[in-house]
Amino acid sequence: MAIREVKKRTRWQFFKKKWPDSTMDFKIRCMPKELKVEYIATEEESGMYAKVTDEKIINPDVGAKVSFWIGVAFIAFAFFVLIILLKDFSKFDLYFILAILFVGLLFIFYGRTVPYKEIVLDRKNGLFTFPNWLYGKSYTIPFKKAEVHWFIRRAQGLVLVVVPPKSWKKIDLESHCYNYWQTWSLFVWYMDKNRPLPPGSAFDPYRQQDFERRKAEGFPPPLYPSTVFTPEATLEQQAERNKYWNEYGYASVNESDLQNQIWEWYNSKIHKDWKYILFLDNSDKPITGATFQIVFPDGKILYTKSDKKGRVYMPPDTEKYEHHMVIRK
Repeated sequence: MAIREVKKRTRWQFFKKKWPDSTMDFKIRCMPKELKVEYIATEEESGMYAKVTDEKIINPDVGAKVSFWIGVAFIAFAFFVLIILLKDFSKFDLYFILAILFVGLLFIFYGRTVPYKEIVLDRKNGLFTFPNWLYGKSYTIPFKKAEVHWFIRRAQGLVLVVVPPKSWKKIDLESHCYNYWQTWSLFVWYMDKNRPLPPGSAFDPYRQQDFERRKAEGFPPPLYPSTVFTPEATLEQQAERNKYWNEYGYASVNESDLQNQIWEWYNSKIHKDWKYILFLDNSDKPITGATFQIVFPDGKILYTKSDKKGRVYMPPDTEKYEHHMVIRK
């Protein structure tokens, strides 16, 4: 893990901080709604997801179906207006009905001719596929390079969107979850292939083989931080995994520890000589929203947390200490 010292912010940086940042960081911030097996489509019943395994989640885009039925509604409305105005029919009414029919046919044509689109989370290869607008080709990019934001739409309120590379377009991302925070937490949790699978009966058939895969790889540390616990399926699996994570220099904690232990945190009024530094991972990407454990030679322990930019306050170079990233078990 690389460390870089951060310079003091300029006036422009202070000005920018006043504007809300809609960027979603790669972090599991809340517990997502369980992905149940009932949400997966079968030959007999429809469902939101076409496929859910330990390697891929495929969520078909319903834009084509919606477009088709909107067209049908337009045409039905046109015939309804025609029946009402049948006795007192004018030239203007004819143009109005023809315009409605034309719009309806356009919607139906698009719904029948647009290419099949889907959102694909490729956990095995770390790839993210999402649809383009209209007839454009779908995008496939590394998940860690996705630019995801929350966005306000009039009819829907706050939604989750992804911005394609070198583009201004905003593509909606949907799931079975209640809100955009849960949807993004589900995506990040699932795409962190070093963590167990997210909650839900849809993943239960794959939990054991996913555990064996991570065990064979030596239980590598998580790819993304989390503010919620991501436990294994059983206590035995949990204990086995924690042995490896502790060896990597991570300070692993469980829920009971957090409830019973009073943590002493960095205090700007007390620790005035601490330095503002930047934590980067092995790919030079800032480690955002992570909790760090500071252990001093006398046994004293303090905790500090990185911000959205990966910056965190740490003791000065004159003090001897060890630091570990805290991982929630």
